[in-house]
Order: sequence, then structure tokens, then C-alpha cells
Amino acid sequence: MPPNPGYKITRDGGLILHPSLASATDSVKIPSTDTAAGAGFGSTINDTDLAFAACREPIAIFLTYGVANDITDKWFVVNDPDTEEADPALDRGIQSVLSKLMFKKHLTEAITQARIYRKSLIVCAFNDAKTVDQLRKPLAKGAELMQFATYPKTVDEQKTNDYTVDVKDENLNSLRYGEPVIYKIDRGNGNYLYVHYTRVIELDNTQGVLNGVWDDIVCGRNIRWGFAQMVYRIGSGFAVIGFPQGTTVEQLEAWSQSNAFSNLMNRTYIVIAQNSTQENTGMTFDFKGAAGVVIDPIPYFKSNIEQHAIATGIPQAKLVGAQAGAVTGSEVNMQDYYKMVSREQSKFEYVVRWVIDRLAESGQVKLIKTATDQNIVKKLIKKATDYRHRTAEQYVVEWNSAFELSEKDESQIAFTHAQTQEKKLGWMSKDEIRAEEGLEPLPDGAGEWKDAPDFGGEQFLVQSKPGLKPNAKPNEKPKDNPSSPSSPSGN
Repeated sequence: MPPNPGYKITRDGGLILHPSLASATDSVKIPSTDTAAGAGFGSTINDTDLAFAACREPIAIFLTYGVANDITDKWFVVNDPDTEEADPALDRGIQSVLSKLMFKKHLTEAITQARIYRKSLIVCAFNDAKTVDQLRKPLAKGAELMQFATYPKTVDEQKTNDYTVDVKDENLNSLRYGEPVIYKIDRGNGNYLYVHYTRVIELDNTQGVLNGVWDDIVCGRNIRWGFAQMVYRIGSGFAVIGFPQGTTVEQLEAWSQSNAFSNLMNRTYIVIAQNSTQENTGMTFDFKGAAGVVIDPIPYFKSNIEQHAIATGIPQAKLVGAQAGAVTGSEVNMQDYYKMVSREQSKFEYVVRWVIDRLAESGQVKLIKTATDQNIVKKLIKKATDYRHRTAEQYVVEWNSAFELSEKDESQIAFTHAQTQEKKLGWMSKDEIRAEEGLEPLPDGAGEWKDAPDFGGEQFLVQSKPGLKPNAKPNEKPKDNPSSPSSPSGN
């Protein structure tokens, strides 16, 4: 049995075929590169595989880094539910402190890592712990929050700075039985932190976002690799060079190493010895593959993307990046996507509230309630209460919508609204409509109802305001109608 199975691959990727190298069971194989990086189809998935995918697979990058950034991109406002209108002073006070702590950056990173590895940890540094050993102790009430750190991290396609549970609650009577008490955090270079659970926030994504689509990610990677190899090797055809019968393997290798084929693209030629000198006594040269039919990869990619959409709830148009204005990239698709984002935001609201509560306990934020309703202001002043320093008992976190209408749609909505308000002038005064828009009345009574409009007689006015006659003022009491059966002056 010869050492080579019927063919030999040259250094530049060419292929040498010779009868003396071939056996009855040999077959020609296209040279290929190993695609084993990452877990295979149906294999067990570990953190190394997840890190590889999050850094190398386009769909995985979007599902982890991309979606995490969309979750926090437009951020949120903090409001007082007891006020009839938004309380910008309350939000400004809290956002100012969060901005100094770079909370948005750390929350985005924590959500990203939780989407990759199913969980992550935000470690909060408070001023009550002067040494690392004191981090084992419960957080002192009212301690000031100084900074954040997020674990684990993903660096160079590897998971680093991981954390584990070092001590669990083993008290059978405890409500936290079985829950973490002390976390062990790898800071790198053999250094570890041991931190009490009251000083951290753990983000638990349970299933993770890559597990459910992993097999389709693997299929997509192999489809891309296979198609790229096909295009690179034979997409434009490959040269088949035939030599006369009797040509030896050594002669074929010599021809290959002579650079006689240097003008041909690497990995796109085959040299082969002919079987018959009667047909051709010299070298032949031909291109194969260029005139053939190449399989269309799009249906396979489409099936792959459909599975991603089913598993993640993200529209296909968003996954493939459809152009705005296209049918597949319509705003309906974007609305569906941001509904998914909104659901994800609600999952992590407890993280935001935990941080705000700690800031409130330490006095780093003043939950000041600014009364915007004039009647509330008057009542509070009458009671000699300084309403400007009334602390809100509750607050709500309202995520700003990430969905944005196009300029065309915004203009259409504004135009329709203006038409609606104009029609209301048939039964409302200008000042009443201005009040709906949050505007002050016009000066000198210019916005009050002067004369009822004429909409074709008395019927409209009777239906909208019984007893009101044309040109009568809205606040004018209707006079008794002697012919009315209900009139007290009848008879």
C-alpha cells in the first residue's frame, strides 16, 4: 500500500493525481481546514464554546453584545407616581449620581455577560469596607456606594475573571436556605475576593441566549465555510493539466515546483497523468467548474435564520439587517423587535431599583418631589408646607422607548392630530383645546367661546348641548319652552 492515498497536496494548495498513488478504494478529496472550533451540532456546550461564539459568530455577537446595548441604549427615567406630571427634578438628581458611577456602562457589560454565560455579577464597593477582608461582612446600612465592577469578562475569545459561590446558607430555618452567602471572585493572577451577598447584584439569565440556537449557529458556520471554500476553489473554475502517459510522480512534482503555474490562483489546479497516448501525446490544459451549476446557498441560510428568529423572538428582518423602507424591514418588524427588548428590560429592573435604594439609604440621592400641578402647590402653601423638599415615598422606573418613528410617519401623525384639534373647535373653545395641549389660555379672553359655529342649523347644537340655540353662548341657560311637555309653566 503506497503511503499516499492516490493524491498529494502541494504547498500552494494544488493537487497531484497519479495512477501509482491511487488504490481501488481511494477517492479525491478537496483540501480543507478544520472547523472544529466551538461545540459541534448536538454537543455539550461549555463556557469556552460560548466565548468563542460571542466573539466570532455574527449572529451570536448580535444576540449578546448587540441586544444588550439596545436594552440600555435609550436608558430610563425615574418618576414619582404620586405626581400628575413627570418629575424631571427627581430624575435629574438620580441620573446625576448614576452617571458619575458609570452605572450604564457596567449594567450593559453585566447584561452582555449574562446573555453569554447565563449569569453575571455586579460587585459594588461601599465606603464601610476599608480592607478586602471586610468585604465578607454584611453591608452596613447607609454606607455610601463608591463604584462598580463586573464579572466575568470575555477577553481574546476566552472567559476570564469568573466567580463562584464559596459559602451557602445552610440554616434550614432561613428564608435564604441554599442561597449564596459569600462569593469567590477571580481578580486574575491568583488573586481572589470574598464578598458578602449584600454587596453584589447577580444577574441570572438561566437559559442563556446562545444555547437555544447553538446547533443552528454551528450549521450556519459550516454552511458559510463550505460555500466560501467552493467559491474560492472552484467558483471561477479550476485548471486541470494533463500530462502524457508515462509521466512519473517525480516529474509531476517537478513541474509543480517549477513555478510554471504561478500565474494560476492557489488551490485551483490539478495535475494528472493521462491514461492514453493515442488520444493525446502531449500536455492538456482545461478549466473545469466554471460552466457548471453552483448550488444556491440562500435557502439553507434562510432556514438557518428562521430557526434563530423562532428561538429568540427577533424578526428575521432585524437579524439579517434589512434596509429601512424595504418591505421586510418595515416598522412593524422594528416594533416587534423592541417589544422583545422591552421584555428584557423588565427582567433587569430589579438591578436598577437595588442601586437606587442603596443610593437613597446613603443620602447620595434626594428623592425630591417637585409639584407641578398648581392646585397641589396652592394646597401645600396654604398648609405652610415646603413642597420643594417633600421626599417621594415611592418611585417608578420607566424605560424610554427605543423605537423611533420615521420623519414621514411623525409628520403624518402631527398632521392628523392638528386636523382632529381643528374639528374640535366645533364644540370646544380654543382655550379648552389649548388646555388639552398643556398650554396657557390666550390673553384677554381671545380663546373663549364667543359665538356657536353654524353647522347647518339647530340640530347639531341640540344634540351636542340640549337647549342651546344658534349664536347662544355655551354658559347661557336655556329658556323655558312653553310648548315643551316638561315645562313647568305649561297650562
